[in-house]
Amino acid sequence: MTTQSQTHPSSLFLSTSPTGDETDFIRLIEAISKSKTPVPKKSQFIFEYTKEAAIHNTLVLAKYDFDLGKALEAQGFSEVSAGSELRPVYQLEALFRYHPNLQSILEVASRGVDYKAPDLPEEKRLEILRSRLEKGNQKSALTKDAIPIVTRLMKKDVVNAYSIIVLPSCLERLKDCELYAMGLQHQMTIDENGNSVPKKRLTHNLSEDKKSGVSINQRVKKEDLPPTVYGYTMLRVLHLIHHIRFNFPEERILLKKVDIEAAYRRLHTIASVAAKCCAQYYLTHLDDDGNHILLDENKIATNRVTGGFSFISEATFDLTDELIKCKLWDPTIDPPPLAELVPEPERLDDSQPFGIALETDVKFPKIVTCGCDGYLDDSITVTKDGEDDKEQVDRAKTADLKALHLTFRPNEGDNEPVPRPPVASVRKLKAEGTLREIIVFLGWFINTRKFIICLPNEKATSWIRSIVELMNKDKADYDELATTVGRLNHVAFVIPSARHFLNRIRLAQDRADKATFAPITKEVKEDLKLWLDFINNARAGISINRIVFRKPTSIVLTDASELGIGGYCLQSNRLWRLKFTPEEARAFSLNMKEYLGAAIGAWLALEDDASTCPCILSLSDSSSTVSWLHSSNHNPNSSPCHNELARMHARKMMLANACDYSQHIKGCENHIPDSLSRDFHLSNQQLLSLFKSTCPHLLPDNPQIMALPPQITSKIASLAQLSPKPRELNCQPKPSTIALGVSGWTSAGKEKLPTPIWKTSPPSIGPVSYAPSWTKFGTGSSLSNLPLREPPRNRPQTSGYDHPLKW
Repeated sequence: MTTQSQTHPSSLFLSTSPTGDETDFIRLIEAISKSKTPVPKKSQFIFEYTKEAAIHNTLVLAKYDFDLGKALEAQGFSEVSAGSELRPVYQLEALFRYHPNLQSILEVASRGVDYKAPDLPEEKRLEILRSRLEKGNQKSALTKDAIPIVTRLMKKDVVNAYSIIVLPSCLERLKDCELYAMGLQHQMTIDENGNSVPKKRLTHNLSEDKKSGVSINQRVKKEDLPPTVYGYTMLRVLHLIHHIRFNFPEERILLKKVDIEAAYRRLHTIASVAAKCCAQYYLTHLDDDGNHILLDENKIATNRVTGGFSFISEATFDLTDELIKCKLWDPTIDPPPLAELVPEPERLDDSQPFGIALETDVKFPKIVTCGCDGYLDDSITVTKDGEDDKEQVDRAKTADLKALHLTFRPNEGDNEPVPRPPVASVRKLKAEGTLREIIVFLGWFINTRKFIICLPNEKATSWIRSIVELMNKDKADYDELATTVGRLNHVAFVIPSARHFLNRIRLAQDRADKATFAPITKEVKEDLKLWLDFINNARAGISINRIVFRKPTSIVLTDASELGIGGYCLQSNRLWRLKFTPEEARAFSLNMKEYLGAAIGAWLALEDDASTCPCILSLSDSSSTVSWLHSSNHNPNSSPCHNELARMHARKMMLANACDYSQHIKGCENHIPDSLSRDFHLSNQQLLSLFKSTCPHLLPDNPQIMALPPQITSKIASLAQLSPKPRELNCQPKPSTIALGVSGWTSAGKEKLPTPIWKTSPPSIGPVSYAPSWTKFGTGSSLSNLPLREPPRNRPQTSGYDHPLKW
């Protein structure tokens, strides 16, 4: 396929220094910004939404044996060429020469995006194609209200050269052609004034017939796709906001957004993949009343040339980050297009207090005060707004627009072969392009002043209404349940433990997938009712402290045996243990007992934790409470005990405004909880004497062994009654490791405590040999030596780009 000239005028650019020399960087971006770029010529195709254009384009393809690849190659550098939306290859290579996405960027700019989807057998392909031609589009695109909207959106695609319009008869002859149904999705967006307005998005179901595994989405080889990092964008952004607030507690933090217009349409796929992404619709006629009429003889087909975008956008976000931090860059010199539309920053009244950031265990390599990240077509800029940050704020105002200008080909207006919208959405730039302390990003309100994140009111109201409607039904279809699960999973980002109240709803969704409809049972309705509370909590606002990776405020150690459970909190003097009744011991598996001990340990720790947002690290010898939560998405019917305990724990943590921390230790080092859960032949006084003589360094000050309160023991008894198949216990009680060598003690506990006598053979007991790995946490209230956690996702690091916030 013919692309832009590959000739690199070596005298034009000075390469950026791998050591990050800002002078070279400024000279490079100035040279690229001022350089001219070739304008694509007009191709042989006609981009009009008319029957005449469809006939003409079909004849063009016929000249090239209905081979889209040959037809595109013959056009030279035109509006249908790969990379026609981007700057010339040599400019991109100079700009991103030290970026890890460089090779992917150059491949897209020179050849196009290749999803590497294997071809279907020819007979199978034609069979599916003819079936879908006859079946047509989804009902959502064919209603009376949808027809004019779909027509307008299809026309926009064609006029902007994002689709090539042809006759339906062309599809059966087009090489590699596949057809997928169109639909219409209802969404919300904003107008130029920032008001929420309804929006309709045209969908193209490339997963059609997913159960058969023949759709292009199912056939794409995922292992051949380039890696992406946008999945953790929100988490990275919140950590950056937290980092700035923690280090500068009395400084404003400003945010802004830029939306890349038609981002998914600006990159071309290779011809063989583009042919696999065709759609069909109608050229409508208006009747005497102004209604759009669909006439079967006016069917048309389009080649919707979609393309991958993440590695282009991620490089652009990194470039924005570089520009904000580059003190030598003056945004007033050669400002980018649309810079005049960016208003001055908006700041809240000084009387509003700043939210407090609690300590995390994710540390940035150095203190940073600004940055840029993004999710595909949405970029977000973050900057501190203190007295010393005026120049940084000025750079943050237009750095994203400058990065887009340096990456994408400048708009030549009337010289363009087809109409071409600006790269940055003008409408959203006017509404969201202002630096402010409150913005909406990825469907969430972020308030940096209050230090909270919340669900927009319009979205919360709409979702609550749909849930109430679902609760009033006796059955629901797959699409309605899938939409509900997707929305509730979105809410669970700020309330992670709430995901365990999705179990029954997901089961109903799976049933509807197999049987068209699923009954909305009493239990499902109870869960939906609870989700109404979660949505309202998310609408009111959740502290960012509950979402970022926090340093634990309480560390709990627990263990379980077949006979019982036990544990203690390092920040409390209370040790506890419970011997199961025979019924409870038979009802719970050992894994269930481990989880039960970890959950109870966390609940007791909450009582002594005075933090405004407790973070509990509750460890058993095999996992932690949060790990149990992540793995306890059990079927309520086959694993009722696990499922109900997860629900109890999730509810308890949410009511306490608390969160779990994940980590575990080896069972062989968990000596005190191990003894508490096993050594029921020893009295409380004997156990304390044993601990003080063998591992005093692991004990809190003034330790006391307590009995569990009745409200907890009653919950354990109620959980045991849920077990569908009680087990037979044939094992013998096994003392703990540190109690194996004790002689002269009986279960009566009335004798005078002797000095423990240990065997001369292993195990060799002593304070040093029994110091587990977690003792580096410290046993007091100070957690300053807690080891750092791994960040949420390692973002590529390059020698020329220093991005401490992008892991």
